Amino acid sequence: MGATGQRLDVSRAVAADLASIMAAERMDGYDQLVGRWSEEYHRSAMHDRRHAYFIVRLDGKPKGFAIVRDWNSPGRVCSVKRIAVTEPGCGYGRVLLSETLRAIFEETSGYRVWLGVFPDNDRARRAYEAVGFQREGLARGNAFFGGLHRDELIMSILRPDWLRIRRYLSASSALQLNHLVPPLCWPSFRRTDHLRQAGSSCLCIRWAVAAR
Repeated sequence: MGATGQRLDVSRAVAADLASIMAAERMDGYDQLVGRWSEEYHRSAMHDRRHAYFIVRLDGKPKGFAIVRDWNSPGRVCSVKRIAVTEPGCGYGRVLLSETLRAIFEETSGYRVWLGVFPDNDRARRAYEAVGFQREGLARGNAFFGGLHRDELIMSILRPDWLRIRRYLSASSALQLNHLVPPLCWPSFRRTDHLRQAGSSCLCIRWAVAAR
């Protein structure tokens, strides 16, 4: 298996990333699945300490983002408010979400992370399950989209769940995520190093995109 030389980087997003974040939100069909905010709202959220933004890049090119709400809250519960990728089905979202969870559980005292997904969004639900989220139940009329109140499937992962997954990965000799990221656009991702981002407490996680 030879490396292609490409790299996936997951790091905290900054104001300069807002253009790519807003572009991802505004992709065709995402208005009914992801939602979108104005630039003013994003800037406010990015600096209010209640939200944390993460971005995934392939060789420096943005491929998606995630927004965590109630970051480091006193109640030790936060939510993945929004996650979107520019190329669905390539596994970028699973790597992004996996590293977002790592940041939550390593950098905060968070115990529970939850999110809502529309019941008919099977691709997203499978991606969430792949990194450890479990279904809790249906929240009726929980999301207001397109002038309608829509049901959401609530999913969550607890710190003990994440720790079990972490121990399993640590015990793996190759430290591959092939069981989390199936061979879609790229056959596998391999974690290669940890780079601390200047001016941030968040680690920049690098993955090698491998080819068979």
